[in-house]
Amino acid sequence: AGAIDRAELELVHAVAAHYRDETGILGWHLDNEYGVGICYCEKCAAAFQAWLRDRYETLPELNRRWGSVYWSTEYTAWEQIDTPRATENRQNPAVALDYRRFFSDVTIRFARMAADTVQSLGDSRPLMTNMHSSFAPHNLDYYTLNRGLDIAATNNNFPQTDSGQMNLDLAHGMKRKPF
Repeated sequence: AGAIDRAELELVHAVAAHYRDETGILGWHLDNEYGVGICYCEKCAAAFQAWLRDRYETLPELNRRWGSVYWSTEYTAWEQIDTPRATENRQNPAVALDYRRFFSDVTIRFARMAADTVQSLGDSRPLMTNMHSSFAPHNLDYYTLNRGLDIAATNNNFPQTDSGQMNLDLAHGMKRKPF
């Protein structure tokens, strides 16, 4: 998710081009539950470092904002910053938070590129993707994602619980219209 692969967008283009004249398709479901599961690969680590450079501009500013001196992790090179993989020890929560922000930004950018790819073929059918149906900590800013889509959607998995009902309220609240 850190670096957008050209092959992924070519696949989106090929599918959209193949089905663009299909009258039985009422809208485009871009993908299933964007943001579920986080990638920590080397490509994502390099993309995270670039995202941090854009966000903080200097390492002293990053160290200050992350409270790195407290965590004994003052960085002297961008390449020293890795993705916050699970460890036995506690990690700096600012690193984990920024990694979720980075992951959300990249995922939303990819969703926007997929939507733009479909629309570039002259297809004006509504665009949507379904949100994850639990209230576990999410890796994605669903409000920002849904700003660029026509319909807010979610999974309505059964048996329904109180959190499931809250999920339906959340989906409605994204656009304040039927979902």
